[in-house]
Amino acid sequence: MTEERIKAALEQADRVLARKPDVVDVIEYKLAGTGAAPLPGTSAIKDTPAMTITERINAVVDAREAASLASERKLAAFNEWQNQNMELYASEAALKLVCQEAEEALREEALRVYAETSCKKVAPGVGIRVNTRLEYDPERALGWAVNHNFALKLDAKAFEALARINPIPFVSITEEPQATIAATLEKVGE
Repeated sequence: MTEERIKAALEQADRVLARKPDVVDVIEYKLAGTGAAPLPGTSAIKDTPAMTITERINAVVDAREAASLASERKLAAFNEWQNQNMELYASEAALKLVCQEAEEALREEALRVYAETSCKKVAPGVGIRVNTRLEYDPERALGWAVNHNFALKLDAKAFEALARINPIPFVSITEEPQATIAATLEKVGE
């Protein structure tokens, strides 16, 4: 991406962030026909079916570079904000720890009161919920399920892996083409 295009993309990002309704997106022209959603404050992207594959590749490269620059700027601003507000982070962490300890102490006291009184409404906003937990041997449970032909679930991942290498009569295998775009796409001659 040339310096001019980078500068134009950054200026466009600033306008979008300012949410000016009259913004004309520099990248939008390049993305015409991709079906991408318009950015806030930009006009809708118009489909131009006459774009060649080369033009579409280059539009994707431009859009990725502009999005990457915007992400880098956002991250830099966020990091700067974090550095300027370290005390807030430290204060939040300390107060969360105090809160955790206070809540744990309240839970322990509530269980103690429940053990003494069997009353589930220990205090306003504090109660006891009794959960039922089942404990069993998984192998015996599977044996029971097979014997009763009940509570069985197919391991779809294992079944499909087996069906790919060992044909099963009622399984049909089809191939569906899917377009992929390299993560490191480069511009092609214009």
